[in-house]
Amino acid sequence: MPTLAGMSTNQSQTVNRRAAAERIGISPDTLRRWNVEGRGPKVAAKLGTSQQARTLYRLDEIERWKRDPAGYEAKHRGPKHDRR
Repeated sequence: MPTLAGMSTNQSQTVNRRAAAERIGISPDTLRRWNVEGRGPKVAAKLGTSQQARTLYRLDEIERWKRDPAGYEAKHRGPKHDRR
């Protein structure tokens, strides 16, 4: 699995959006939407600025989110805001 450039081997590995979505059991489009809505595991890095940008997720964050989605979001995402 790819890692972020410059990360040491003792730090978490990262995966792209497709691999992250597979680990969670959802589609990549759903994971993209969740990120826009402030849900799901945090993005570790976004490489590029266009719609073709590569989005990476840390495996440990994905596993932490899978163990307790509601608790993870409350701790890491903060209060939800109404998006009207």
